[in-house]
Amino acid sequence: SDGRLDNMKAAAVSVLESFLGLGASSDMDIRVVGYNASRTSITRYNVGGTGVQQIIDWVNGRTATGGTDFVNGVDTAPEFFNNAGDKPRYVFFVSDGIPEPGSGTPTQNAEAARAILDTIPGVSTFCFNIDLSDITYTGILDNTPQDGVPVVAGGDPGPLATAIMGALHAQLDMNPAHIIRECLTDTEWGMGYLEADLDDVSFRAAADRLHQEQMGMSLLWTKQTEIEEFIKEVLKHINAVVRVNRRTGKFELKLIRDDYDEETLLELNPDNIERLTDFSRPSFGELVNSVTVNYWDPITGGDASLTVQDIALAEAQRAVVNTTLQYPGFTNNILAARVAERDLRTLSTPLVSCVIYTDAIAKDLGVGDVFKLAWPDYLIAGMVMRVTQIAYGDGRSNKIKITCTQDVFALPETVAFEPEPPVWENPDVPPVPATLRLAKEMTYYEMVQRGGQTAVNAELTANPEVGYLMVSAVRPNNGTISARLASDGGAGTWEDV
Repeated sequence: SDGRLDNMKAAAVSVLESFLGLGASSDMDIRVVGYNASRTSITRYNVGGTGVQQIIDWVNGRTATGGTDFVNGVDTAPEFFNNAGDKPRYVFFVSDGIPEPGSGTPTQNAEAARAILDTIPGVSTFCFNIDLSDITYTGILDNTPQDGVPVVAGGDPGPLATAIMGALHAQLDMNPAHIIRECLTDTEWGMGYLEADLDDVSFRAAADRLHQEQMGMSLLWTKQTEIEEFIKEVLKHINAVVRVNRRTGKFELKLIRDDYDEETLLELNPDNIERLTDFSRPSFGELVNSVTVNYWDPITGGDASLTVQDIALAEAQRAVVNTTLQYPGFTNNILAARVAERDLRTLSTPLVSCVIYTDAIAKDLGVGDVFKLAWPDYLIAGMVMRVTQIAYGDGRSNKIKITCTQDVFALPETVAFEPEPPVWENPDVPPVPATLRLAKEMTYYEMVQRGGQTAVNAELTANPEVGYLMVSAVRPNNGTISARLASDGGAGTWEDV
C-alpha cells in the first residue's frame, strides 16, 4: 500500500542518512532494489556522501505498484557481490506480502530466491516483515537466526528503521577480538607487543565465535584511561578474559561460554584438595531479579536502555530488585537484550563460590577454565566451577590456590549428594493456624487512616453501630510467604473472608 511504502521509504532514508558523512568515498558498496512483478535498482560502489544522497533521492522517488516476487528482489545480488571484491556481504530484505510469482507457489518462489542467495559466498541475509505476521516465506530467505524475522508495524517508520539499523550496525561494528588485538599490538597508541606474542589460534577462534554471535562493538578510547582499563571494558562487554599461557608465554583470549564437555573435565575432590575455604552462596534476598542495560543508540545519537526481569523471582521476593549495567560499546537493542538476559541469569542465580587449595593436578588450569568440584561436606557432587583467579605457588611450595565460582552454563546439570534424614526436612507443608495472633475491633483512628475521614464519618452517621474487625499475626520462621483469613460462623466450616 502507499502508506506502508511511504513509511518503508522513510525508514530506509533514516538508515541511509547515517552514512552521509562518509566523505568523498569509502569501502562500502550499496545497492537498493525495488521489486514487485518487475525490478528497479540503484547501485553505488565505494560510496561517499554524494552517492548516499543520490540513493536517498532515488528511494524518495519510488511509487507503489502491485506484486511480490522474491526472485526479482535478489536475482541480481550475485552480480553485485562479485563486483564488490572481498568484503563482508549483507542483504537486508524487506517484504509486506506473501510471494505472488508469475508461476509456481509462494514456497517455490521463496526457495528459488534462497537458492540464488546461497550461491553468494559468506552472505548474511536479514529479513523483515511489515504488517505481516506470517514469516514463513521470509524465514526461508533469512540465514541469520540470531535475530529471527522481526515483524514491524507499517504505520510508523521508526520500528523498521530501528530494526534495520540494529542489524546493520551489528555488521559495521568492530569485532571485539580485533579491538583487543589492536590494543595489544599497535606500536603507536597500543601496548606494542609483537604479533608473535599472541596466541593466534585462540584469538581467531574467539573472533569467529563473536562474529557468529553478531557481538560487534563501537567504543571510543579517548586516552583518558589506561589502555589496560579499556581492554577490561571490552572484556566486560563480551564476557571474556585475556591471560598469558604459562608454557608459551603468549596472550590468549578466552570467551566465557558453554563450550566444554563435562565428562572430560578435571575433578577436584577431598582426595586432591588440601582445604576448601571461603565457601559462600548468596541468600534468597541478595539475588537480583531485574537488569537494566544502557547502550548506545546510533539512530538517536544518544544513550538508550532496556530492562529484562525474572518475573517469578520478583514475585517470590515480593519486590523488584534491579541493577543497572553500562554497555556503551553495544549499538543495537537486539544485542543489548541478549547481554541483559545473560547477566540476569547470573545475578538471579545463587551461585556457589569458594577458594580451593590443591596440588599439581590443577597445573593446567587457567583463568576462565572450568573443572568439576565434589565436596561432601557441602553436599556438592559434579558441580562445574569456573576459575576466576589462580596462583601457582611461590617456588617453595607447589600448592595451587584457586578462586572459583559456579559456572552458570552448567546449572541444569549440577547435582548434589542426597542427604540422609533427618538432615533435610521438606519445607512444603500444609497451611497451619498462626500461633501468635491478635483480633480486635478497628479504632476510629485506624478506620480514618484506611478509608479517609469523610467516608468514615458518613458511614458512621448512616449506621452508628458499624464496626470493622482488624486481625494481625506474626509470620512464622518457616519459609511462610503469605497468609489467608478464614471465618467459622459456628458450624465448623471455615470460609475465606
